[in-house]
Amino acid sequence: MHLQVWNKLLKHLYRRQFSVANLNMQVIKIMRLKMAIHTIQLSRWSQVSILRHLELRKLFLQQIEAELHAHLGTSKVIWLPRGVVNDETDGHIDNFARFASPGVVMLTWTDDQDDPQYERSAEALAILEKATDAQGRPLRVVKLLQPGPLHMTAEEADGVDAVPGSQPRAAGERLAGSYVNSYIGNGIVVLPLFDDPNDAAAVAAYEELFPGRRVLTVPGREILLGGGNVHCVTQQQPSGR
Repeated sequence: MHLQVWNKLLKHLYRRQFSVANLNMQVIKIMRLKMAIHTIQLSRWSQVSILRHLELRKLFLQQIEAELHAHLGTSKVIWLPRGVVNDETDGHIDNFARFASPGVVMLTWTDDQDDPQYERSAEALAILEKATDAQGRPLRVVKLLQPGPLHMTAEEADGVDAVPGSQPRAAGERLAGSYVNSYIGNGIVVLPLFDDPNDAAAVAAYEELFPGRRVLTVPGREILLGGGNVHCVTQQQPSGR
C-alpha cells in the first residue's frame, strides 16, 4: 500500500479511538480510553480494515494495553474478539463477560449450537479457559445461560424513539439480552430479569457468586429495548475521603 494511504489510514484510526500521543489532550484520551475499557476489543470497522495486518494489529493492542495499565494500575488485559449477537455497541464487554470476583468470570452462554451466540461464547470460553489472572492463576468461568433468544414485538418497536446512529427498532429484531449486564454495589447486586425460563437459574447463580450481597431483581426488557441494560445505565462512584 502506498505510504500516503497508510499515513491517512493511521491518522484516521488514531482520531477515531487509538490516540495515545499528545499528553496535553488528556480529556480526549480518557474518553477514547473509556471506549477501549468498556469494549475490550477493536471495533468492527477496525477489524475489517486492519486486523489482517498482524504487526499493525499488535501495535494497536500494545498501545491500548499500555494506556489501560497507566490509567488503571492494571498489569494484564484479556482480549475477547466478539460479544453478544446483535449488540449495537459492537460487543461491549459488560454485556458478555465480567469478573464476579478475583479469578471468577461470568460468561453469557447458550447450549444451542444452532444459535449464532454459541460460536461467540464458545470462542470466548476457549480463550478464558487458557488465560490466567494477573497473578498467573487459572480462571474459573461460570456460564450464565442467556434469556430467550428474545425478539422485539411490533408494539415494542413502535414505542421506541430511535435516535440517529442507533440500530433500527423493527419487529422481530433480536435483542442482545444478557444476565451478565448487572450492577454490583455495596451489599447488593441489581440483576435484570426478562420473564424468561432462565431467570431463576440466573438468580441462583448470582446468589452463589455473591454470597455477601443481596440480589435485587428488576425488569430488564424495557431497558434492553433501548439498548444495553442495568450496568450500562449505572456508574459506580468511589467513596469520598
